[in-house]
Amino acid sequence: MNLTWQIGDVRVTRVAESVIPLRPELLLPGLTPELIDAERPWVDPFFDHEHRIRLSIHTFVVLSQGRTIVIDTCVGAEPDRPLPADP
Repeated sequence: MNLTWQIGDVRVTRVAESVIPLRPELLLPGLTPELIDAERPWVDPFFDHEHRIRLSIHTFVVLSQGRTIVIDTCVGAEPDRPLPADP
């Protein structure tokens, strides 16, 4: 899922390469399903309906003053990196 933000005359789009569901307690101890659901309208792009974080590997494309700028978020070209166990 790509997300787009308009900031004045600048348009920023996140272009996802891959999105991996991850249990939130692996990154955010104490985050409960109730806390996620209480903020559902704005966190929906970032959490699935099983309350897992959508860990995104992506780049950003910025359109400004007739220019296109690509921002590499430095994940690298080797996508086979081990992630924490997520049973």
